[in-house]
Amino acid sequence: MHPSPAPPPHVLRCRSSADFLAALPRLIGYTAPDSLFVLFFQGDRSGHALRADLPPTDAAPDSVELLEFLCRIIADYDDGAGPTAVGVVISSALSFADAEGPPWRRLARRIERRLRRERVALRELCCVAPDGWISFLDPRAPDRGRPLAEITASPIAREARDAGETVPELARLGEIPEPDPERAAQVRAALRAPSPDLPEPEPVPPRASGSGSPRASGSGSPGASGSGNPDDASTAAGGASRAADRRRARAMIAETAALARALRDGAPPLAPPATAALAQCAADPDRWLLLAVAILTRPEFAEELAERLGPERFLGVAVDTGADGSAGPGPHGSLDDRAIPAEGWSIRGILTAVCPGFTEQARLPALTERLLTALGETPTSHRPGLLALSGWVWWLSGNQTVATRQLAEALTLDPEQPLARMVARLVRAPLYGSFVAPIPSAA
Repeated sequence: MHPSPAPPPHVLRCRSSADFLAALPRLIGYTAPDSLFVLFFQGDRSGHALRADLPPTDAAPDSVELLEFLCRIIADYDDGAGPTAVGVVISSALSFADAEGPPWRRLARRIERRLRRERVALRELCCVAPDGWISFLDPRAPDRGRPLAEITASPIAREARDAGETVPELARLGEIPEPDPERAAQVRAALRAPSPDLPEPEPVPPRASGSGSPRASGSGSPGASGSGNPDDASTAAGGASRAADRRRARAMIAETAALARALRDGAPPLAPPATAALAQCAADPDRWLLLAVAILTRPEFAEELAERLGPERFLGVAVDTGADGSAGPGPHGSLDDRAIPAEGWSIRGILTAVCPGFTEQARLPALTERLLTALGETPTSHRPGLLALSGWVWWLSGNQTVATRQLAEALTLDPEQPLARMVARLVRAPLYGSFVAPIPSAA
């Protein structure tokens, strides 16, 4: 069975700077004051976006780091052809009245000069403040700004109002919702219930002598081939242990794949027993890795990989291998046999190598919503591993701010939680350039 093709993106057609500013919250998915937004264009369409905090002031020394960051991102951007232009929007909490003119004017002019020096086409350069807006590329723009009513009157803004669309503030994005009390009680009950054990090693049967009767230990005469030979017993026990590891790993992989399918199927919300199972899986590093693999690829992929590499390779995986994340696979950009070396690999190593090549961010918003619902229904004592998973998904979707916030919450609940500590280190660096989360097109 072939999956249905993804529907084409909804195109927002912008015919003016006011339309562009009306489209911005819908494209980004949130609003944020004191932020710099950059949209990457190819031809007439935008494909990716990023947000950065504004500096403390628009004085030159304060803006140097932001300008260098912006130029580095644009230089690194590459999704095949690279951007043909960028659009920049300054979202200001400072008003035109308080600034006695356009807020952040000096920063805007430095951005314009720097991008022109870097030979980057600047499609738009705007500032939106509480009492007006301005396009710095418009030579006739009034110094006190244009009225915000021009943005709200845009057909794009009207379309959003007619559709009942609302856009949250960044500070509210990723908030854990209040759960339904009955469902939360069912999740707590499921967490208290004993979990079915995975297969345990089977006892090793005694080796028989040539006559068919068991040989007593210690009676091995020269040439005897019974269980009295310590090497034979050790070999049998080792083989049984490896077989048990394979059975346990196969069962774990199959159960986690079924849970990942429920998490990804898009039908909200998870049943309470599945939410409880998700919280338990997210607390176990081996299963956490399997959930991450399912999110990066598809739920069945780990089962297929286990058949090729051996299922026991997914048992006892190191969470991290050092603060610098140096150990682990090379930057292959895809999850395959090469991304899982025979030894010395870790969950962080896998994620560091594979996440930059992830391109299916369009399916992550539904996943983040399901994870938030599950977090709300899960007792706080069981949340740290699930917060680590949710924070990683937010980072994978391009939102470093929400990821950092959720990881901080996880480490407040359990400062030593290894998965939360590992993901907190991972998300310190944003996925930018060609790895910035794609957004709907704007033309």
